[in-house]
Amino acid sequence: MEANMTMQMKQNIDRLACNGDFENKRVVVFGSNQAAEEIVDYLFEKSVKVDMLVDNSEKKIGSSMKGIDIASPEEYLRPFQDNTIVLIASKYYAEMALQLKAMGYEEGVHIRKVVEYTGHSSSSLSDEEFDKRFEIVKQGEICYNRVLNIYPDVEKIFACPLTILGDTYVSVACIHDYVKKENINDYLILVVSKPCYKVVSLFGFDNIMQITPSEMGALVQFSIFANKANKEIINLHHRIPYTCRIGDIGNYREVNFMDHFRYSMFGLPEGTLPEKPKGFRGTKESKEYVETLFKDNDLIYGKTAILIPYANTLSQVPVGIWEKITERLIDLGYTVCTNCDGNSQPPIKGTKALFFDLTYGLETLEAAGLLIGLRCGLCDVLSTADCRKIILYPDRIYGPDTFMKFFSIKDMQLAEDVEEILMKNEDCVQWVKKAVKN
Repeated sequence: MEANMTMQMKQNIDRLACNGDFENKRVVVFGSNQAAEEIVDYLFEKSVKVDMLVDNSEKKIGSSMKGIDIASPEEYLRPFQDNTIVLIASKYYAEMALQLKAMGYEEGVHIRKVVEYTGHSSSSLSDEEFDKRFEIVKQGEICYNRVLNIYPDVEKIFACPLTILGDTYVSVACIHDYVKKENINDYLILVVSKPCYKVVSLFGFDNIMQITPSEMGALVQFSIFANKANKEIINLHHRIPYTCRIGDIGNYREVNFMDHFRYSMFGLPEGTLPEKPKGFRGTKESKEYVETLFKDNDLIYGKTAILIPYANTLSQVPVGIWEKITERLIDLGYTVCTNCDGNSQPPIKGTKALFFDLTYGLETLEAAGLLIGLRCGLCDVLSTADCRKIILYPDRIYGPDTFMKFFSIKDMQLAEDVEEILMKNEDCVQWVKKAVKN
């Protein structure tokens, strides 16, 4: 879940706990997705036992997640038991609640929504909502005209509304092939944040412009409303209407995340490989940056391990496992660092907090020598670094197949020299040994 949704989930669970709603109750989480993982983790922190996960997907029923069995709602929740509380964090809340009501469970009593994925107004056909949306479209037209005033000769605008680093990376990795195929000479890439700007610049683009998230949202709506989507403007988001609909069938028959962009959005020939970013290797600035970073943090070239234990879109690996990895690395003579912000993401015990500029991320990693990370967007950005890279994947279903199948760095053809490890429910010490070898 995004950070704001995670915060909302925690606040709602805190309120339920304070009210005593979990006491002497059979606690059930409806769904076995990433949001459910975060709910389970937080309930564990609150010392609340989850009795069962329920899911309508036949593929998931009979498996487990976080050591908790997954059953069908019909199997586990019938007959009705009054001492049951069902937690839901899903955009399909209405359908799930209706299913539970048919079994005798009541909203606000047994059924609890812990995250508001979408508000009523966004799907409303009221005049008020229509007028509101039309105002957004008009703001998008203003943004569009402002861009054209600055870049009057632009033939195509690539609007990247994505804020996650990995999504941004993947969405632009085939632009050079696309503009060559379409004989486009003058084009512009729009982004919504400085980190995303840096990610795009790694591919050698200098025709980049940063706008605000609200401007981007309005521009996207304008492009659809004014029939400019895919003509003057390509919205680099696989789920935006009138761009491509492959986002609805992702992970079906080995359709991975990269395929959404290179085949469906850009229409590139089968076998087209994503571009490898050049970065700023070999420049005076990059050498000086890495030298200063290593000197200031007392790091050793070729014997520094960088951990990436945090991900915005995944439930986290228990801290204890990262501590065991750290101990193993120290025994092997590594200086261990945690890529973190130091506040909401504290460094793992025994490691140093390390902050490095994305502009020189590849060079930093190559000087360090080893990356061990939970699969996240930063793994995409650093995937082509010439060093040892170990990526950990959660053992869970994503759509019709597994999370690892959809986001595998190897299957997406971002890099071949990546060691990918699936985290199953086994003794953590065992897979630490698999992850960290002599």
